Amino acid sequence: MSTDEAVIRPQRRGLKIFVGAIVLALAVSIGAGFPIVSRMTAVGAGFFAKQLCSEVFVAGRDPKHVVDTDLRYFFPRALMLIAWWKVDREAGVTRASFAGLGARVAEHRGDAGCALAPIDAPTRATLDQRMPLQAISTGSAAAPLPWIAVPATNVRLNALIDQAFTEANAEPASQRRTRAIVVVHNGRLLAERYAEGFDASSRFPGWSIAKSVTHALVGALVADGRVKLEGRVSLPEWQSDDRRAISWDQLLRMKSGLAFDETYAKPFSGVNAMLWLAADAGQYAAAKPATSAPGSTWHYASGTSNIITNAMRAVLGDADHAEFPRRALFDRIGMASAIMEKDGSGNLVGSSFIYATALDYAKFGWLYAMDGIWDGTRILPAGWVRHAMQPTEGSSGRYGAHFGLNSTAEEVESFKDVPPAMLHATGFGGQWVTILPAERLVIVRLGQTMNRTSWVHLSFVAAVREAIAFPRLTER
Repeated sequence: MSTDEAVIRPQRRGLKIFVGAIVLALAVSIGAGFPIVSRMTAVGAGFFAKQLCSEVFVAGRDPKHVVDTDLRYFFPRALMLIAWWKVDREAGVTRASFAGLGARVAEHRGDAGCALAPIDAPTRATLDQRMPLQAISTGSAAAPLPWIAVPATNVRLNALIDQAFTEANAEPASQRRTRAIVVVHNGRLLAERYAEGFDASSRFPGWSIAKSVTHALVGALVADGRVKLEGRVSLPEWQSDDRRAISWDQLLRMKSGLAFDETYAKPFSGVNAMLWLAADAGQYAAAKPATSAPGSTWHYASGTSNIITNAMRAVLGDADHAEFPRRALFDRIGMASAIMEKDGSGNLVGSSFIYATALDYAKFGWLYAMDGIWDGTRILPAGWVRHAMQPTEGSSGRYGAHFGLNSTAEEVESFKDVPPAMLHATGFGGQWVTILPAERLVIVRLGQTMNRTSWVHLSFVAAVREAIAFPRLTER
């Protein structure tokens, strides 16, 4: 039987059962509060099951290593004592709960990645739709690597990368935990390095890098004439109120005016309910009421990205929508490893769920560094990169259209040493695809950094620029 599950050592089994019994007794004793406990554990177990599924079946990692080096940092130590999990490799399913509370199931569905089963349906009837995991490739004859590898002779750059993989803090939760770095400049691959246990074939979670990929997918629809930036999105549930005026551009700039709570630390926040409880992430976000007029205020909200991908499905139709990311983007630039995961309803989770190799993330960055042109062929519409780089009013210069921008914040010293014309596709845990179009420079950094102060990315970007002979910027 091909199954991995939590190892409960004999001397700890009694403690786990004891703690689990206490949790269950408390939940039952508070009566009306039990649904609250159930919902909280369902959120946590949903995150646990989904990430374990993606890391095992999409990224190809050992489940125990995922639990020990990744998942344990997301939960209090006491809660991890009662974390029960199982991986069924033959069925492509993961299960997780906390001493039996909040039990959740996630399943692997081939090129659609992993998705959580509905909270009220611990088993699903879709297992026969699962496809084998696609082989990972870093290029193809149709879309070759756009750069050539350069011998690692830059002593300063090598020293910087050495430092990026060196831990200065003994406390695991405060470590950098860099897992991959790729530097591409002017058509040359200057650096490519991986932490132990990872290599060029490893798929890494991009988290909110998915938002920037969503920007590219909308660009493909604009290029085909199927979508106009200023055109209304016109979801059916918006037709009876002011939300019907929301445009594609307002969603890309996160100025929809919809109420959405992006606080991950709150178990009951909108973003947690959307990602770990809702069967349809975009539908959940689209149901939020308006708190301001469309276009009047900026508010970072992952829900807007999932509204976009749901609206894309309405434009494309079910069949075309399923293959659209690969047909319109990934295959055209050789991102053979890329998987943009879908939720339980089959909609792309454009806010958060993408996996790819470090080199394939670099290819995505290079597409934007080259103004949307790949190997002489225009992939994105003319002016689309400029659209991403245009600061969104109300964001203090930090956000464009589904991309982060350089900031003018005086309190952040590192901003002074990097050019203002810069794009960042960023993701939780220290995922960065930094793009400097004017300098034809792309810097990819991937990791599992839990403490934001442990990795100061813009300082790294400034040091990389100096190492490859760009002048230091002393004034903005």
